[in-house]
Amino acid sequence: NYHPSNFRVFPNSDNKRMMTLADKVSGDKRLLIKGSFDGLFRQCTFYIDDEGKQIKIDNEVRDKIRNQINDAQTECLIPICICFKDISQEDLKPRTQNHDSGGPSDEDFEEFLYDQADLTLVAVALFKNPVNIWIPSC
Repeated sequence: NYHPSNFRVFPNSDNKRMMTLADKVSGDKRLLIKGSFDGLFRQCTFYIDDEGKQIKIDNEVRDKIRNQINDAQTECLIPICICFKDISQEDLKPRTQNHDSGGPSDEDFEEFLYDQADLTLVAVALFKNPVNIWIPSC
């Protein structure tokens, strides 16, 4: 069921994150999101544990993740969040009615997706940015 027509990619920009909306077999959608740790982590309510189960993030887990990211940032590593959210057909219905194409393409729909909360954290990827003259400690 991974045909390109089952996905819609939304443009990436400095003030937004990269998102893809994928069709699920049930007819619902899965919103896949990649973006800055600072911007996305606060919107995450759940995480995926080692066994693949979706677990609610409590304050202890949230603090542990933040501390690990802070440690990584002191080593000049840049964190990127990878998250998802399943969105039901019912939640999408009023947002996807576009008279021109019959699909989700208007700015209101994109804003609806960008404003999603209760995301599920899948992973935090860390990468090293080349030495930058604006960050002397790196």
